[in-house]
Amino acid sequence: MPPKTKLHKSTGKSVIPKQNLNEPSPSGTVSLTPEVEQQFEVELYWCIQQLQTALKSIKLNSKQVQDHTKALNTLMSVSAPMIKKRQVMRLSFGDYRAKMAAEDKKDF
Repeated sequence: MPPKTKLHKSTGKSVIPKQNLNEPSPSGTVSLTPEVEQQFEVELYWCIQQLQTALKSIKLNSKQVQDHTKALNTLMSVSAPMIKKRQVMRLSFGDYRAKMAAEDKKDF
């Protein structure tokens, strides 16, 4: 006789256990190529540099200082996952890759 599935108390429907999103999938982990990792490091360094420059030179209100400091702490954290860092970079700078390209074009 097959085991019974657990039913939700209020609806009577079967409950499917949710997978923990922080754990790697059983099929394997995603490995990045060295080029992708290097490009991420360049982008990360650029974003950190921009936040530090903004905190030092531009007059910001207290809310902006808190937001910049929180973003900077996340980006500099060793334990923060890459996807969280990319999310913070996108929220802080929008299309940061285009801004990096424009800055490089301006320098040359």
